[in-house]
Amino acid sequence: TLVSRSRTAGAVADALERLSQPGTGGAGGGPLVTGTLQVGGAGHKVARVVDGAADLWLFPRSGTSRWDTCAAEAMLEALGGALRDKAGGRIAYDPDGEMVNK
Repeated sequence: TLVSRSRTAGAVADALERLSQPGTGGAGGGPLVTGTLQVGGAGHKVARVVDGAADLWLFPRSGTSRWDTCAAEAMLEALGGALRDKAGGRIAYDPDGEMVNK
């Protein structure tokens, strides 16, 4: 699981703790999160998912902007992946909307 190099406290730490518990990983009964890799940059994080170094980028709070994720999301989706907001919805790239991902 990828996490930010500089933003690992609060909601991120809480989510990591919850997802490290047995049973969160699905049918196998194990945890979803079995380790973390701290890296910088949204594009770098998505590239690590694409190259197989990680399965998940966990960032359950605001902090990235649309320009941080738009190209990385296009690359990920072209390969069958998905980048979603903390509620599971698609990120809207509306030119009249907010620039901060929520």
